[in-house]
Amino acid sequence: KMINYQRNTQEDDPANVAHKTYLERLFAKKGYGSSALGSEESLKAIKKKDVKNFYDSYFKAENMVVAVISDLEKAPLIEILDEYFAKLPSGKPAESKPNFVTIPEERQILIEKDTMQFFISLGFPLPNITRKNFALASIVENLLGKGVGSRLWDLRYIEKLAYNVNAQATLMKDGGILEAYLETDKEKKEVALEALKKVLSSLFENGITEEELEVTKINAKASFLRENETKVIRAGNLASFEALGLGSEFLSGFFLEIDAIGLDEINTYIKDILNPEKGVEVVIGPKD
Repeated sequence: KMINYQRNTQEDDPANVAHKTYLERLFAKKGYGSSALGSEESLKAIKKKDVKNFYDSYFKAENMVVAVISDLEKAPLIEILDEYFAKLPSGKPAESKPNFVTIPEERQILIEKDTMQFFISLGFPLPNITRKNFALASIVENLLGKGVGSRLWDLRYIEKLAYNVNAQATLMKDGGILEAYLETDKEKKEVALEALKKVLSSLFENGITEEELEVTKINAKASFLRENETKVIRAGNLASFEALGLGSEFLSGFFLEIDAIGLDEINTYIKDILNPEKGVEVVIGPKD
């Protein structure tokens, strides 16, 4: 019942619904796009042997990364880790297949939902994850939709076309997704959609200036610090960066990657990523 409740809560969040739609369409037939919590049917179908087979396939020492943030000395930490993890079996884990991004044939998607508002989003595929690509995506994410002064902010504050604007970059090993979105009232749907497209088109056509890049670098660093404020998040990212091939030291080296990005480099990246031919439109709201 708790899992069903959590899944229903996710399905009530249009940003989450749009995100899953992008995963499903851009990673066609790769298993993405469904809730990690499963469906009512899949939960009923799972047997004890299925759980055991999954555990035996993936919970192996060679498939594990342990990240620790502690004021304890190394020796007692090793004792604790040995107590809980030393019994994990050795051997190679199940092989992970590459999951490359593809642009779907259908690039305008309307999801009907009985609401008084519209969620309007444009998504673009991102390249495979590297330290450089992570930094580039972080800059564009902050430039587009992270707070006051971002490119989307005027749609909310000046033009009054939205009550929420945001941009989100999802980076995975073989590719990712950049989403730029807004939430608006029903009667503003069409003009808000065109305004969102105009912001992205302007950035694609004209790029950014040196001054805007420097301001965005500061914002990207501040955002990274906020996101990694708690020990739980930092430990999780240490493990994730290691598992993704960036190395756990990327957590402390992120600022250096941001500082290394030049104006020509970011504008070339913008020209590639925000190509309108690669964009996918997702609109969630009531039927017209």
